[in-house]
Amino acid sequence: MKQVLLNLVFTLLIVGFCQLVSFAQLDEDGRWENDFYAPALLNYRSYSESDFANAAAKLKDIKSENSNSVDEWAGDYSAQSGEVNVIALRFSPQAGFVYANFYTCLPELRGLNYGTVSQTPDSILLTSQTSQRNGQTTKYLRVKWGERHYLVPENEVAQFYKFVAGFGWKEDEYVFFDFLLKNDDAEKPIVGMPVVPRGYERFAKKPIEATITEVLRREIESEQVYGDTIVTLCAT
Repeated sequence: MKQVLLNLVFTLLIVGFCQLVSFAQLDEDGRWENDFYAPALLNYRSYSESDFANAAAKLKDIKSENSNSVDEWAGDYSAQSGEVNVIALRFSPQAGFVYANFYTCLPELRGLNYGTVSQTPDSILLTSQTSQRNGQTTKYLRVKWGERHYLVPENEVAQFYKFVAGFGWKEDEYVFFDFLLKNDDAEKPIVGMPVVPRGYERFAKKPIEATITEVLRREIESEQVYGDTIVTLCAT
């Protein structure tokens, strides 16, 4: 009986391993080969092997659904987070979503989330099915800016408008931001102001209209000493 149980456990481990490999091909260096970002190492610190296997399988299901979809919002999204992190999202209405955080220096898959998608005319709701976040929901607003599609978390609308106004990111360039641009739209033009759901316009930073009433001439003079030579600098 004991030997039978041992054989059963061994068989289940082999089946699980084969299932993982079938869902996600690893190269000779143990990196996950994918069409989501780039070959990446796996660390399993913030996600389990089961989470990874489920997410890898879901990526393929989402891609298959999107290949025949007419939903303009479904697809692949990404954002640069600081200098060394990329976040990526792939979703479709029926197959769900996969969200990942890649550390680009190795690269390494450092964060992973997957689950189901529900939609309203103004937003999409992502509900996690991972072992650590099961049931947690994140709401993204649908934002059109010219021909571009953005997904903006509710709590990042004010920061998104700072970005639109030309302020760029926060002072610390490594602060994480989670508004995502559809990959296919990266080179598409932007015109005017973004179109946000009703009620969020209050965060907009509109251009200041002004006219020039007077132009004054201003002279600035300074001296720099280089050895025995004095150089006078003037500017107007």
